[in-house]
Amino acid sequence: MQRLSLLWRLFTSFLLIILFGTGLSCTTQPPAVPRVWIDIPKDGTEVKVGTTVSVVSHAYARNGVAEIMLSVNGEPYRREPPSEPGASFTQIGQEWVPEKPGEYILQVRAYDSKGQASNMAVVRVIVVGEVALAPTVTPTIPPLKPTLTFTPTPPPTPTPTFTPIPPLTPTPTFTPKPTATPTPTRKPTPTPTSTFTPTPIPPVQVNFWVERDTIASGECTVLHWDVEHATAVYLDGEGVVGHGTRQVCPASTTTYRLHVVAPAGDVDRSVTVVVTAPPDTTPPTIAKIAHSADPIYDKPACGPNSVTITAWVSDPSGVSRVELSYRVVRSPGPTYGQWRTLVMNPVGGDKYQATVGQNELQSSLNPPVYSTSTIEYYIRAWDTRNNVIQSGITTITLKACVI
Repeated sequence: MQRLSLLWRLFTSFLLIILFGTGLSCTTQPPAVPRVWIDIPKDGTEVKVGTTVSVVSHAYARNGVAEIMLSVNGEPYRREPPSEPGASFTQIGQEWVPEKPGEYILQVRAYDSKGQASNMAVVRVIVVGEVALAPTVTPTIPPLKPTLTFTPTPPPTPTPTFTPIPPLTPTPTFTPKPTATPTPTRKPTPTPTSTFTPTPIPPVQVNFWVERDTIASGECTVLHWDVEHATAVYLDGEGVVGHGTRQVCPASTTTYRLHVVAPAGDVDRSVTVVVTAPPDTTPPTIAKIAHSADPIYDKPACGPNSVTITAWVSDPSGVSRVELSYRVVRSPGPTYGQWRTLVMNPVGGDKYQATVGQNELQSSLNPPVYSTSTIEYYIRAWDTRNNVIQSGITTITLKACVI
């Protein structure tokens, strides 16, 4: 038997070398996709119910054969590694016992060490008959031999005057005893022949999730996975254990994929981490501040009695508001007026303006000037993210007009 198996391996290896030799004459690489074929049984083989069917297959994989799965009528029946796991060419035998008559489709598929599946090899097997029971033996009881009985002849009575002719001796009468009737033997109840019940393949269980699926650029999150009843697990093509975590810090929106190889069928799961722009915490920029006159007077007879203040403000997200705050500080004293606020209006480009006249000055301090006062002011600006900036304090001289 071992010699026959060795000859068969040599033959199939020689056949594979011829096939791959022919293919390699035109290409530089053997086929990347695993291949499998069934040697035994042949398509259309007929077997009896309860007979053990040995399914002999050969498989090839450039990356090494990891597993071979046998299915019956599309349902996984058994999945196991070959005798030499990781070999590029291997043979495996798998047993199957049909329980009922009918036509069955046997399918074989191979998987390489990277989880890549081969073609599906298929043969058709016809199962006939019923489960054979042990024959019942009824013992045969031979008939009893009859016992012979006979009656002896009495001796003759002597006569003194003559000797009579003795009478004929009667033929013995055989009285056979009746033949014993055998007692019927009750047939034993047949014991059904036990059949092989394959172990059911448990369904694969896969949980794959991420702690936070939306993060800002520069932040990190954690992937989690829990896998049961699997033969291999791959995270983005990298082999991992069945239960694990991994911290990820993607620079842009990224999808992570989990591939699970299992006897009950392969499963794929994925999660996507959305990466958003970092929060805007930068306030606007005040590039320049200027005022139209210095000094100003309380009466126009001596010179300008109002001042226009201009600020150049910008922000990438946009400027939402610019304000001018001012107050009067009167001398001697000094006496401080109240801070007042004006909204500065955009006048084109990055320029914002507001005008302060005698009415605005009197709202801060009345009267704003006796002889000489000082106007203090500063600028505040907000962007669309509500970030705010404030400038330093600038001064303008306010004088009383004496004519």
